[in-house]
Amino acid sequence: MQLPLGFPPDASPQLAGIAWGFCRGDRPATLAMLEHLGTSDDSGLTAALMTLAALPPTDQILPAWLHDTPTHPMLQALRGARLIETAWAIRSRVNAEQVSDEQFEGFFARLRDAEQGLIEVCGRYPGFGAPWALRLRTARGLQLGLSEIERRYDRLNEHHPHHFDGQNQLLQSLCPKWFGTWAKVFAFGDRVSGEAPPGTPSRGFLALVAMECLVDPDSGPPAIGPDALHRAADESVWHPAFGRNPHAGELHTAFGILDVLHGFEGRAERHFAQLDAAPNERLMGYLADHFAHRVRQLAVHSRRLP
Repeated sequence: MQLPLGFPPDASPQLAGIAWGFCRGDRPATLAMLEHLGTSDDSGLTAALMTLAALPPTDQILPAWLHDTPTHPMLQALRGARLIETAWAIRSRVNAEQVSDEQFEGFFARLRDAEQGLIEVCGRYPGFGAPWALRLRTARGLQLGLSEIERRYDRLNEHHPHHFDGQNQLLQSLCPKWFGTWAKVFAFGDRVSGEAPPGTPSRGFLALVAMECLVDPDSGPPAIGPDALHRAADESVWHPAFGRNPHAGELHTAFGILDVLHGFEGRAERHFAQLDAAPNERLMGYLADHFAHRVRQLAVHSRRLP
């Protein structure tokens, strides 16, 4: 299947199907697929909304759909996701001191717009997890502080425990690069992985914690050894209950990168062979160019293995 323009090369076939329906302007099919995904995996639904939000046709398709049903919760959530996406595109991912006042103004304006719409959805549909997960993003960007972010996470967790996307968003805020400390990061990582049922993405959450340690090694995060990571992989992505999951690509990428880093290329190849497409682009952005090149080579080779 040829992917829509702007579609992330690392996304799952399930998300590709939703994106194709959306880009064709097939509103009934798109909403049906999103709602079906949401009944079984609200975290996967959040990932799907962020994927659609990054597609170029969104600014043409979504306003027309909202015009017909302006209070549809799924479409309002997608509008919030689109505003978050455009906000970060304006700010860019560079360090704050490199962002102009004009960029910050546009960034905050779009996040405030997203926040207002998502508040309305959360008020009317408190059990709808995706808007709460999206509001973890707006709270971080608007610098509302760790206590407010944790409050929003707790509301999400009331209805959707083990919400992998929400957990990942709180993880970002707990890191020293935002509002937290490594002690908070590791305490949260232990809690998430320890409470998660075997065979769920959250059981492998330790891999994402270990990836965050690669971003800022000079700040002194304690190392996560390969034995702990291998146990986490066995209890999550390699568990018989794991199955096909919208977060599989992210986790297999993380475990594969970390296995290469620790010298377990055979284990890394097993992870990369599970990828439906390219390695996760967000996580690949954590790597130095020469190491990223090695990982991409290994991933291509792994997918060619019988």
